[in-house]
Amino acid sequence: MIHRIRLLLLLSAAFIALAAHNAFAAQGEIIVAKSGGQFTSIQAAIDSVTPSASNPYVIKVMPGTYDEQITMKSYTHLQGAGRDITSIRAWNNATILINSLTNVSVTGFAIKGGYWAIKVVSSSPLIKENYIYGTGGTGIWCSASASPTIENNLITGNTSGGIANDYSSSIIRNNTIINNGQIWDNATGINEYYSNSVITGNTITGNSGSGISIWYSSPSINGNTITGNGWPGYNYAGISIHMTSSPVVTGSRITGNGGSYGHDIGVWGGATPNISSNIYDTITGSTGVGLYNVKSNGDPAPAP
Repeated sequence: MIHRIRLLLLLSAAFIALAAHNAFAAQGEIIVAKSGGQFTSIQAAIDSVTPSASNPYVIKVMPGTYDEQITMKSYTHLQGAGRDITSIRAWNNATILINSLTNVSVTGFAIKGGYWAIKVVSSSPLIKENYIYGTGGTGIWCSASASPTIENNLITGNTSGGIANDYSSSIIRNNTIINNGQIWDNATGINEYYSNSVITGNTITGNSGSGISIWYSSPSINGNTITGNGWPGYNYAGISIHMTSSPVVTGSRITGNGGSYGHDIGVWGGATPNISSNIYDTITGSTGVGLYNVKSNGDPAPAP
């Protein structure tokens, strides 16, 4: 009898938990799918909900290719089934627009241009584990004091660059930013303009312009691999530092950049970087400071 009562209590608890889960799923979760979901359009799913801080929504997008432009809402988390099997494509402007929003994330998609794959304005979204490619402009464009976290993305094949921060300061970590600008001769992996981002743990390689280009900015750059950027015959660098910029560059490998005319690191226009504990072979400019840098062969590197 006691065992039967215990079994009944356990079953009751399980049914209560299942009911609670189903209630959450009905209120806080929307399924978008080519068939069998609540919607076949991502934007229609977003338009159908009124998220809030107490009632955020997860929009789960099942495998397939969705040809549409997306305008996000606050407290909405757009979740693909994986960047190898769930794609969003658009042909002009921004494929995904995040404008003056809070508590937003975009994860698990392949996202192809428009002019920008993701445009972030005055917002702080999480952009994670996406494949961002084939835009007519920049893969991720951040402006007007945006401060997204951009991590674990593959960003490649964008016409004018991988990530651009315009008066914005992002956290950019553990991304692969590769081969942007193959038909454009000055596409930068990451462009910092009046911005102070944290750039760490990224692989930045094969971009036609500089790996990182810094203008009037003071980003923190640590633990990156920056190699093979800058087309031959142009004056590009692995890291180009311009004007009144004062970045801190540490713990990074910056080699094989700039082609025949460029450098691994370029310091121009009175910039005052702190460049310490890195591997690089060539540098131009002497207005920076730093210690403990070595060449790729282990010899002391030229001083900043």
